[in-house]
Amino acid sequence: MLEFLKDPIWQFIGVVVTVITILVTLGLYIKQRRIKNLSYQIRSITPLLSLSEEVKGILQILYKGKLVDQVHLIRLRLLNSGNTPIQSSDFEKPVSIDFGNKAKILSASILKTDPENLTPSLKIKKNSVVLSPLLMNKGDTINIKILVSRFEEVIQLDGRIVGVKNIKEVEEEKTYHTLLLLLSLIVITYGFFQFFLIFLSGVYSDQFLFGTIFIVVGYLMAFGITYTIPRYKRRFRWFLRLLTK
Repeated sequence: MLEFLKDPIWQFIGVVVTVITILVTLGLYIKQRRIKNLSYQIRSITPLLSLSEEVKGILQILYKGKLVDQVHLIRLRLLNSGNTPIQSSDFEKPVSIDFGNKAKILSASILKTDPENLTPSLKIKKNSVVLSPLLMNKGDTINIKILVSRFEEVIQLDGRIVGVKNIKEVEEEKTYHTLLLLLSLIVITYGFFQFFLIFLSGVYSDQFLFGTIFIVVGYLMAFGITYTIPRYKRRFRWFLRLLTK
């Protein structure tokens, strides 16, 4: 039995089948649950106007007659990513989009909604935009365009909604991200499977080095794939800037 398990081909097939079975089981379980979720996606962050240190005090940028600096156009999408409606009465505290203490909101407007009969209302505060409570059915989306001065790459969404723990940022679904992350999981699992075989046999051999290499390569793959996702890249850069201050 032990020699059969040591066959690399059957080991790999066993790992793949195990991982797929676990993922399918988890997927079916999640699909059957009633989940209430409000998420957001940052569609684009476009710098429009900024003054370098050399020309500050010489040139001025005005927006509707007011002095502004470091102007960015930000497009984001709010979506009901759960499988159950969010009622307007579920909002104990409206959703606010905060851009940091130094930021100043110049304008905010609705680009489009899906379905079109959604009627969201926005209220502008100094450094945040507040969305009034409304009914959002499963899959409903709201696309917002915001012009921000003194943007510091800080975007935080806050609100208090019945059944929603927090408002999370999600990426648009990209098949290759999912497939590559699945591959890295298989590689890591295969590495740990080698350690399991060592535990069964009680003999340390090349399998220890083999398993270690697979685990390291799998984690490096997972990190590399994760870093290509914009929200994690922004947070990683923010953390580096925090360390270097």
